[in-house]
Amino acid sequence: MSHRSDERSRVGRESGFTLTELMMVIAMFVPILYAVVSAPSMIGGSLLANRSEASVGIKCRMQSERLATLIRPACISSLRVRSGGIWVPPDEGTWYTSLRYQGVLGLQTATATPRSSASTLEFVLAPGEVAGGQNGIDNDRDGVADNGYVRLTAGSGAVAALVGRVDLFRVQRVGRRLNLELGIAERDGNGRIHRRTSRIHVLLENN
Repeated sequence: MSHRSDERSRVGRESGFTLTELMMVIAMFVPILYAVVSAPSMIGGSLLANRSEASVGIKCRMQSERLATLIRPACISSLRVRSGGIWVPPDEGTWYTSLRYQGVLGLQTATATPRSSASTLEFVLAPGEVAGGQNGIDNDRDGVADNGYVRLTAGSGAVAALVGRVDLFRVQRVGRRLNLELGIAERDGNGRIHRRTSRIHVLLENN
């Protein structure tokens, strides 16, 4: 009787899996199953991030070129920056978040340089960030602290927001060269923030 019981027990062990073995198999396959199921989502998220990163980079470069085109005709002697609430000539090597300038109209002569009315480029905080000022805090909770836009005030008095989603805009004069830095930050569909910064050197040929 005991011999038959032992034989049935042995056959049962050889013909199936114990609970411990089944648990080990499940433990091995759960990570594999998770990877297979989540792979499309991970790939999609990666592609979205790459596209968003590239889009922000292209936009940043294009807008930098646009600003450089506006500044290029400026006369060096006309350059002014906002400092302490007033417009003053820029100190060389110092960065500023605003620039006022006049361009050349027509041909320069030995005695006169006809100029356009003054135009102004300056960084302006987004409405939701204004209350806190530039304090390093994301006051409007859009994922980017102290962001805003670049505003153009033309010589005619017309005002336009030239570049949006800006988290950096500054200019620096070094000799006849004006260095311009522009940073743009945008949130993608997954809530990730993508930042790109572009620097352009503008040679000012007009005195």
